[in-house]
Amino acid sequence: QKCFSVQTKDGKLSNKFIFISNGNPDFSEVIRKGNEKVVDARLADALWYFQEDTKQPLEAFVPQLKEVIFQSRLGTMADKTQRLEKITEYICFLLHLDTQQKELALRTALLCKADLVTNMLGEKEFTKLQGYIGKQYALAGGEPYEVAEGIYEHYMPRGPNDSLPQTLSGAIVAVADKMDSVCGIIGIGLIPTGSADPFAIRRAANGVVQIIADREWHFNLFSLIHYTLDLLKNYTQLTVTAEQDVQDFFHQRVEWLLKQLKLDYDVIDSLEHLALNDIPDLIQRAKALQAYRAEEDFIRLVIGFKRVSNIINGEKEFLPLKEDLFQQEEEKILYSELLKLRNKIDLCLRESDYKGAIRLLIDYGVFIDNFFDAVLVNCDEPELRANRYALLKEIKNEFLRIADISRLVVETNKNEN
Repeated sequence: QKCFSVQTKDGKLSNKFIFISNGNPDFSEVIRKGNEKVVDARLADALWYFQEDTKQPLEAFVPQLKEVIFQSRLGTMADKTQRLEKITEYICFLLHLDTQQKELALRTALLCKADLVTNMLGEKEFTKLQGYIGKQYALAGGEPYEVAEGIYEHYMPRGPNDSLPQTLSGAIVAVADKMDSVCGIIGIGLIPTGSADPFAIRRAANGVVQIIADREWHFNLFSLIHYTLDLLKNYTQLTVTAEQDVQDFFHQRVEWLLKQLKLDYDVIDSLEHLALNDIPDLIQRAKALQAYRAEEDFIRLVIGFKRVSNIINGEKEFLPLKEDLFQQEEEKILYSELLKLRNKIDLCLRESDYKGAIRLLIDYGVFIDNFFDAVLVNCDEPELRANRYALLKEIKNEFLRIADISRLVVETNKNEN
């Protein structure tokens, strides 16, 4: 039976409901009573399940998870719960959480799947209550509010328009749960293709990057992927390319996230080499680039850096830079200013001041322009040419600490095309 529940003016659930019928209006009263009878029976069943289930604490259901298969090659829901506890503990370590918060998160991880084997869900009568009924049973059993709420929230976001977890425990266990699923499914070779995604892995990975960005968790996603895959090796045989496959998959999800923030495609491309290092940090960089990209002096910088990048793109090996081979004043100045720039950028990076860092690069751009105006990089002398290549390589490396701005498309290039 499909019907709509009705709330009171103050948002509380009332004892009324709405249903839609295409039956004969002459028999509306009979139809109404028939629907009431069905709903009454459903509610009576739910009450009985609730009363039976709450005769014992939620934790008492955890051992029964051994009887529920998560995925044939990844074990049972009991196996998944064990992994969730370990991944949760690792995330707590990455976030430097105190003992009390860690214990709340671990308790949430232990109990988050327990409602799957309760009468309420196990009888397949009220499967849509998954997570919600776990929260209610946890509260009924005297669990802390954050644990109960975390049980409900760890499924978030359930879809593109769903909200994100509000409790810290809910957010941590949500990421742990989704990481286990993504790494596990991809790790055994079941990579989503086209529109086929039977395990909803894209949605799970999207949830991971959304929560990390929303919470501004500054940790390296590579390390979490590596830890999760190492854990899964104790349960199943992973493919040889598992780690690279998962990293590539998350690269796509991070790109998706940046697109949701309305960032330009080439701004996103310029940060591709940093994509999984620190997601909130990546967003800050992208927004700083987006803010500067239309400024005339920044466009000149991009053009100059493209020249730096293009000249050395074909080179695979670089000799150590030798200052005593500098011949012209412009290359001496270029290098001495680079050393000053490096120290200033160190400070900006420590403070996550990316607008300040970009401004430093812009100011440095004049020395790049002067260098190219005065110095022939591809000169006839091999040693001198190699040393100038080494200098340009040092400059490129410094810029890459912020972004690869050679991948930005500037208006002058568009006009030339």
